[in-house]
Amino acid sequence: MDTAQEELQAVARGAQAALRAADLDQAAIDDLKAERDEASVLARFTYYPPTIGQADRSRRLRLYAKNFARLILDLAPDSRERSLAFTKLEEAVMWANASISREGNT
Repeated sequence: MDTAQEELQAVARGAQAALRAADLDQAAIDDLKAERDEASVLARFTYYPPTIGQADRSRRLRLYAKNFARLILDLAPDSRERSLAFTKLEEAVMWANASISREGNT
């Protein structure tokens, strides 16, 4: 076998080894993604009973949201836009409460 063929075979062996290493790296990456995804599912869908302080903060948040909703009722005419304002306010309160209840768990 001549030197050029040996060099080609050596390059091919190196490329095969690199592909095997890349496959292993990809498998490790896939495993890490699966673990991260599972942790995300657990964080998002686990019930976190509120502490006394968290419950108080959620109550205060809902109180301010009710007052703001009353202001919207007083100032905005009955319309699709007002309905959307209520929907977005409900959504904002929901996400803020989720933030409060998940505190320290995500």
